[in-house]
Amino acid sequence: MPPMALLRVKAAHAHWQRAAARSTYECYSPSRALSRSSVRATVRRGDPLPEDPTPAMWQRIAQLVAGTTATGTLAYFVFLADFGEAEHCFSPMLVRTLVALLVCVLAQLVSADSTDPKSLVGTWSSGSGGVLTGQYDDGSSFYNPMKRQFSVPPTAGYSYSFSEDGKFETAQFFYQSNPTDPHCFNATLLWQHGTYKVSGNTLTMNPYKGDGSVQSMGECLHPQVRLDYYSHRVEKISNWSTFIETDPVFFPKAKSVYGLQMYKFNGEPLPKMYLRFRPPQMMPTQPIFKQVIGAPDA
Repeated sequence: MPPMALLRVKAAHAHWQRAAARSTYECYSPSRALSRSSVRATVRRGDPLPEDPTPAMWQRIAQLVAGTTATGTLAYFVFLADFGEAEHCFSPMLVRTLVALLVCVLAQLVSADSTDPKSLVGTWSSGSGGVLTGQYDDGSSFYNPMKRQFSVPPTAGYSYSFSEDGKFETAQFFYQSNPTDPHCFNATLLWQHGTYKVSGNTLTMNPYKGDGSVQSMGECLHPQVRLDYYSHRVEKISNWSTFIETDPVFFPKAKSVYGLQMYKFNGEPLPKMYLRFRPPQMMPTQPIFKQVIGAPDA
């Protein structure tokens, strides 16, 4: 949960505790949950209230408040009645306040997660994660900047990494078809790194000149494999957002994962990517080579 949203949640919970100390709660035992009969209990100032509602408490109130799909609440708590049975309690007088708090908190959570620059930090990769920035656990990598050498991964994909101090790295492996001659498709491997800036929903990446490389491969190319320096002057992302993917196809053991969707400056979407590492997995974030005045592409 983002720090600002967490502060708002805590503040709202403190407000609820103050209000609850002066309210009458309507309490239902589990065996009487469907009955209209209830036990009323007055919660006096100073009576203990939970400082940290448990997940079970959060889930129960979502069922009690009609029309909400929230998985949490600031109002619900459990206490033991005189007859020793756990009671599920909420105050009818404060339902409107509760709903308002839920809407406010959930809105803050969504907005804080979607475009908060801190949520961008990490290594993101599309699909099964076959293409990644940085160095892998076994010492290999998609691209070795010192040797200027690519290692062709088993699957195509995109990967972006963003550090907290404004550095980025990207690794890309994609195919280009030829409609007039289907067997003449080309494969491209691309790597570069540099600095980035976030301004609202706009993301601007400035690569280091002389460090990036692009390799083209294809049966109909001459030569069939060609390696060139690559330095895209500026890569602009017109819109981006992070989100929670609740049906992660490529993560069979996970119930949800963080996702990143970016759009090029012309509005074309990049492949959806998922968070793989945080902190990010990156090559050295400083320039590796110096640009030579008068050299090609200088």
